[in-house]
Amino acid sequence: MDDASNTPRAKPLFWYKATDHPQDNGQWVAYGIGGRYSMQKERDHVLLWWAEDNFRWERCKDFAEAREKAEADWQAKFAERLLP
Repeated sequence: MDDASNTPRAKPLFWYKATDHPQDNGQWVAYGIGGRYSMQKERDHVLLWWAEDNFRWERCKDFAEAREKAEADWQAKFAERLLP
């Protein structure tokens, strides 16, 4: 068994439609460590805002790519906090 299979995993991010809550930005939101991930469609791309820094964003080609990047970040942060 390799080290990757021994790495702890969190439940996948749960994305919900943004509400009128002041911290819900974008069209889709998911709770993460240190804040919320947010995604929003902009013309021909999707903007992904990272949970720990609302001023850090990344341009993605679609919602699927943005979800994959957020999920990878979420899993890495989760494992990092559990490993010595």
